[in-house]
Amino acid sequence: MFRQIVDRIKSEFAHIYLDKMGFGSGKEFGRQWIEKAVPGAVVLDAGCGEGNVRELLPAETQYIGVDIFAGDDSTGYEGWKHKPTILADLHEVPISDSSCDVVIFFQVLEHVRYPEKVLRELTRVMKPGAVMAVTSPFIHPIHHAPNDFFRYTKYGFEHLFHSCGLEIVSIKPTGGYFRCLGNVLEYFVRLYKSKQLAIKIILSPLLLWILILKKTIKILEYPLDMLDDRQEFVAGYHCIVKKGV
Repeated sequence: MFRQIVDRIKSEFAHIYLDKMGFGSGKEFGRQWIEKAVPGAVVLDAGCGEGNVRELLPAETQYIGVDIFAGDDSTGYEGWKHKPTILADLHEVPISDSSCDVVIFFQVLEHVRYPEKVLRELTRVMKPGAVMAVTSPFIHPIHHAPNDFFRYTKYGFEHLFHSCGLEIVSIKPTGGYFRCLGNVLEYFVRLYKSKQLAIKIILSPLLLWILILKKTIKILEYPLDMLDDRQEFVAGYHCIVKKGV
């Protein structure tokens, strides 16, 4: 019961965090942005993975999910309940020019070897006036190794988008110092649980205090980050860009 109350409070703060502060939870950004898709629109989910975003789209939406993985046992991405519509590398997307109204590009840009080439491909398939939503982590653990290549600042995103001829609507941080701190403390716990006895002996005196701090920050990270107006420590970014008419 307590966990449900905490989750509800965090969800409410996440909405406030995103709506009022101009930055916020990447998950909340994705949900709110996807739910605004116009019925009947052609939506490309680039690097779709399991394709969970399709469940948030209006029923009349034409969904196209593209991924290099199929969700089978041979790739380590097994057990997907949805399969990609098209199996393809995003460096060469097998879709006609100017055919998509919306492009969703969530948590993928850091995993592609040639990001500018991929963004140019996605720009090619966008209709004039189409929009693309992009999210990517910044202060975040290495994940899906060895296919984790890049991290981008706001200025890195600006460079990439301008290089591809895209108009920037917004580039906003996803979480500030306290969210980053919560992520770092989460890793501390995993480090402590390692099998190395020396690490456990050294870190044991700190464990209780770290656990208390971690739990506190996880509950309060959204309101605390509202106090961080400098946003120099950033967990990630969410961006909206547009193809010119």
